[in-house]
Amino acid sequence: SSASILTSGLLGEQYIGLDAGGDSVKLKANDRILITQDAVVLENLIGRFLYDKAQEGTPQ
Repeated sequence: SSASILTSGLLGEQYIGLDAGGDSVKLKANDRILITQDAVVLENLIGRFLYDKAQEGTPQ
């Protein structure tokens, strides 16, 4: 099984998405999910894009 932090829409609320995977053994109460993915923070991506664009216009 795997867990991902997902966003509802472009700027919507975040939620945890679960994927059952192909393992024949099911998760039980208090089991841990070992495979996870970090959330993509849109504001960080936009900030990095704008910073990179600003650097392109700066003379070396």
